[in-house]
Amino acid sequence: MAYKWTEGEARPANLDDVDGFNKSYNNLKGEINGGLDRENLRDGTVGDTQLAQNAFVKYVLKDAITMQDASVYTQTYYDSAAATTTQNYFAMAYEKYSGGWITNTAQQISDTFEEGMLHIDFNCWYWLSSHFSDRTKQLWCQFQITVDGNPVVTSGEHFQNVGTVHLVADVPIATGIHVVAVRWRFSPWLLQRATNIPVFYYDGGQLLALNRYR
Repeated sequence: MAYKWTEGEARPANLDDVDGFNKSYNNLKGEINGGLDRENLRDGTVGDTQLAQNAFVKYVLKDAITMQDASVYTQTYYDSAAATTTQNYFAMAYEKYSGGWITNTAQQISDTFEEGMLHIDFNCWYWLSSHFSDRTKQLWCQFQITVDGNPVVTSGEHFQNVGTVHLVADVPIATGIHVVAVRWRFSPWLLQRATNIPVFYYDGGQLLALNRYR
């Protein structure tokens, strides 16, 4: 005989994590499955031909995420013999950045998801011009993921010249269109710095939204 799950109240319980969601929907899942589970199904009864593609999940992957509105800047370097060489940087400088969180609206996820849990995973690499900084105040950058404009996970402040970012979040959502986006910011302007010096850039980003429903 099939196992009888303890009934839970899914909607009024204000669930805020994956485990709570699964426990509340176990009873509904049992009803939909007609009381069938591993206790009354023979091995191999349900195979690939009986399973519909993406029957329990939906995922959306946005790749090639990079900083929007970045510019090419040229920096001049001097060697010990006073000879000069130049290096081009594709980056953001203070002449175009006045502070605060900037949302990457050009490379966000906007899709229809079902009621359930939304798992979000973001990765990228970044470059920060720490080698141009003075010793009075260190440069830093920071990343954030939002769902429908609300922050769900925020990174710490990154101080290294080059590094990688990995952000993960799980949030409950209702059925409908939802927007998942990346936001970024970096440290305030230093008066000692020229506004046209390259400061910050990120690239190689991937944003995954995995909708789990049962």
